[in-house]
Amino acid sequence: MLAVTLLWYATSGHPFFWDTLHQASRVGHWYYEQGFQSLSLPDQLDSGHPPLFGYALALIWKIFSKSLFISHLAVLPLIWGIVWQLHHLIVDRLDASVYHWAMLVALADATLLAQFTLVSPELVLIFAFLWALNAVHRRRPIHLSIAGILLVAVSIRGLFLLAALGLYALWNHRRHWQTFAWLWPFMPAALCALAYYYWHFVQTGWWVSTPGASWGGQRGLASVQGVLRNGAVFAWRLLDFGRFFWWALLSVLSFRLWRRGRKVDGSTQGFLAMIICLLVV
Repeated sequence: MLAVTLLWYATSGHPFFWDTLHQASRVGHWYYEQGFQSLSLPDQLDSGHPPLFGYALALIWKIFSKSLFISHLAVLPLIWGIVWQLHHLIVDRLDASVYHWAMLVALADATLLAQFTLVSPELVLIFAFLWALNAVHRRRPIHLSIAGILLVAVSIRGLFLLAALGLYALWNHRRHWQTFAWLWPFMPAALCALAYYYWHFVQTGWWVSTPGASWGGQRGLASVQGVLRNGAVFAWRLLDFGRFFWWALLSVLSFRLWRRGRKVDGSTQGFLAMIICLLVV
């Protein structure tokens, strides 16, 4: 916890960048400057993502003053929450003898470290996803419902994460009579998303596929060529951020276990199932 806090402090003067420039700064400034008179964003700012992150950031500016430091301070609890949820995930699913190594590997991830230096809605997604994942493991439906609402409240990507978690929950509880009962904790998030996008459609005339020039080309159904291109880009990202090493190592170890006829334990099955659910969605 101390290490990530020191990283946050060292980068607490970093400016808004890329997607955070739009979803955090521009959206936040619009709410701040027009005095929260309307939830509906103007066309040039409406990318289709729910605006909760920018709205919350504007409220924090209103209360504590508007500055880069205050903006970074606002996301520090999310960073601590991510570390805390990773702690629970590793304690619950892995042997105690590898705890420190597992935390080191997780927190050394380049993408995660980059998010820790930004005022980013992705921090909400990461925290809420890990919280929901732990709630599935620990059978805490109320926690799962709250985490699910957070997922869909800041980004369209949260809808896909919620769907992947739903598949995983079905797999995780497949041997129990209440398997389908585990879909109920996802309903509050689904209803919140449905209510927001219906309201958004009434306000704008479109759902997710925005007519805006900046985002319109990124929405819709991909062709076969597009799917292949997306797969190639995904592999490129794995190479870019060093994850290819971990996938290669996992593949080699899995092959050796298979050759020796060793069974995969429940925790490893769970991690693999979650990865497959994410990839499928």
